[in-house]
Amino acid sequence: MATRRPPLYEVHEGRGAGFTDFGGWEMPVEFDSIRAEHTAVREAAGIFDVSHMGEIRVEGPDAETLMQRLTTNDIASMAPGDAQYACITDEEGIIQDDTMTYRLPDGGYLFVPNAGHDEEAEERWVDYRDEHDLDAEVSNEPEDWAM
Repeated sequence: MATRRPPLYEVHEGRGAGFTDFGGWEMPVEFDSIRAEHTAVREAAGIFDVSHMGEIRVEGPDAETLMQRLTTNDIASMAPGDAQYACITDEEGIIQDDTMTYRLPDGGYLFVPNAGHDEEAEERWVDYRDEHDLDAEVSNEPEDWAM
């Protein structure tokens, strides 16, 4: 598999980042020095690029039903712009991953599985959708979202 680059790769590169492989992504790991960055975070603020996390969009008439069945919190209670923490479980209710879910302004949803789990999460959503004949589009868009 080819190494993927986050949407902000060129920005990081332009600021002199050193990169490392993280779950198949070429991610910035250091800009100046670990000591200088540690001090900046302790005394001011730091930013961490988590664009390597999965970003899976779920849209369509049955998007809410699909999300409601495969995450642990009440998706129906979310208004556009809301976010909530939830777990992703298997058929027996065993936690497979945790995620942030977002209700998008257009009525769809975005959920963010942990790095390296996006393809299996997308597959689970598609398989469940197909098995239960739900009308929902599921698309994995990790290169489209910077976080």
